[in-house]
Amino acid sequence: MLTTTVFVDHEVAHTHLDDSVEPVELAIHNDQKINGDFSDDDRAMPLGWLNSASIVTDADDDAVRFFVSVGDPRGAFQFTVRRMPDGELLIQTPTTGDSFLHRPLRELFPGTLQID
Repeated sequence: MLTTTVFVDHEVAHTHLDDSVEPVELAIHNDQKINGDFSDDDRAMPLGWLNSASIVTDADDDAVRFFVSVGDPRGAFQFTVRRMPDGELLIQTPTTGDSFLHRPLRELFPGTLQID
């Protein structure tokens, strides 16, 4: 049985017990930015660059996907951690060579990318 617990500011906000292997998604949205009601002053605030962030579990693929949208709210950077059939865990991250990037990237040094 999968137990999903959502915490907000270190307090339990929701707990769900589920026998199925349906995907579970937790999302955070900056509603003003997504609706286009966002000023330059709003962008200067902490986390003013964030459109949305979400975590999605996928039992069929034995993976967890993390999405972060910082530009066009119709897209996002995707990071995936998945278990392979041999038991190895892989992490997949965006790279500067990806053909359909959410925003352009520039590698500053291994493991650190700048979003242009």
